Amino acid sequence: MWFTAILLAAEENGGTSGSSSWLGPIIMILLFGAIFYFLLWRPQQKRMRSQMEMMESIRVGDEVVTQGGIYGYVTELEDDTLLMEVSEGVEIRVAKSSIYRNLSAAERVSAGKEEKSEKGGPEAGEEPEAEEAGEDGKGTAE
Repeated sequence: MWFTAILLAAEENGGTSGSSSWLGPIIMILLFGAIFYFLLWRPQQKRMRSQMEMMESIRVGDEVVTQGGIYGYVTELEDDTLLMEVSEGVEIRVAKSSIYRNLSAAERVSAGKEEKSEKGGPEAGEEPEAEEAGEDGKGTAE
């Protein structure tokens, strides 16, 4: 919308004079560059960053899922590969880059959030308020 307003203003000021004929293509190139950056390049960079963080967070004992859908537990870590136990006594070597999700890391993150929410309760030294039990053993509603 603003692009057409600029082009109309350029036409009113001189039509197709040499100085304004280059304005439209340059604005179009910049517009396509911005679209490319915000819709394609930036989200891809975020995905790559989160994948790298996930690969670095893998520890021995973590439950992971490969891109092929194989579930297992990490038994040994190396530079670019890891050993994964998929069944009792059955280990396979896979590339770290083929790990789709680290289920144990997700559990650690959710446990960390629960701990933070629990710390938001009564302060140290205070006891939580207990409901008074009525004759039927249930709390009283007042």
